[in-house]
Amino acid sequence: MDLQPLFADPIIEQHAYPAAYTDHTNEVWRVRTATGEAVVRVPRPTAELDSPFWRGCRHLFGLDPTAPARLARTNALLGRLSPIPIPQVMRSGTIDGRRCIVVEHLPGERLRDLRALPPAALIELGAAIARIHRQRFAWWGTPDQITQRPLATFHARLAATLRLLATSNPDPTLTAPLERFCAVALALPAPTDAAPVMIDVDATQFLTDGARITALVDTDAYAIAPPALDFIGYEYELDTTSATAFAAGYRAHLPLPDLTARRPVYRYLYRLLGTQGAVPLDEWLAWPILFPD
Repeated sequence: MDLQPLFADPIIEQHAYPAAYTDHTNEVWRVRTATGEAVVRVPRPTAELDSPFWRGCRHLFGLDPTAPARLARTNALLGRLSPIPIPQVMRSGTIDGRRCIVVEHLPGERLRDLRALPPAALIELGAAIARIHRQRFAWWGTPDQITQRPLATFHARLAATLRLLATSNPDPTLTAPLERFCAVALALPAPTDAAPVMIDVDATQFLTDGARITALVDTDAYAIAPPALDFIGYEYELDTTSATAFAAGYRAHLPLPDLTARRPVYRYLYRLLGTQGAVPLDEWLAWPILFPD
C-alpha cells in the first residue's frame, strides 16, 4: 500500500509488521520520514472482521475497530490514566477507499510472553492496570462514550451475547451448556461500576525492551466493563509466579475484584469469543485460578 498521501514529507522507509495472529484486526506499518517515525494502522474491511470475537464485541459493547475517531478517543482516555505509554492518534486519512490511522511510534519490540517478564515489570503492569481501573463509570459500553448502557443491564446483554455466539458455533460442546450459563449470567448481581478493560488480553498488545513494558499499542478492544473481565483475561496469560507479582502491583492501588461467582460465565464468554483460540471447553473452564478471592 502506498502510504505517502498520509505524510507531508517523502517517505524514506516503509516497513510492514507481520501479523501477530491469523485473524488480525489491522495491517500495520512503521514509516520513517526525514522528520521522524510514525505507525500506520489500516483496519481490515468491516466485512472481514466477522470473527466470533468481533461479532461478540460489537453485540455486547458496541465496539467498532474500523473508526479512527473512536480509537483516538480511546487512546486519549487511556493516555491520561496509564503509566504505560499509549500511542496517541496523530491523524487519519483514506487510501484506496480504506481508512488509515497514523499514530505515534513508541520504542520497544513486540512482547511474546507476559510470563517471561521480570517480577518488577509484572508488578509495574499490575499497578498500571489498577491505575486504569481507578477511573470508574456508572455505565458500561465504549470508551468514546458513544455506547452507554445502565449497569443493571450488563448481565442480560451478556446472556444475549452468549446465545448469539453459541448458536452460530458448529461445535456442540460449546452449545450444550448455553442455557445453564445464560441462567447463571441472569442470576448474577448487577456490577456496581465499570472501568476501562482490555477484552483481548494478550502479550502481543504490548511492547518491551526486555526488562519492562514500554508501551501498550493495541487498544481496539478496550471497553468500559466490569474490572473482573481483565482478570479473566490475565488468568490465561500468566502463571502462578507471574500472577503473584501482577497481583502485588495491583493491590498497591486497589483490592482485587471478587471473581468467584462471575468466573465461570465470564470464562464461557471468553471461550465463545475465541480470545485464546479453540481450546476445548472443559480444559478452558478448568484453567488454573490465579487470582483467588
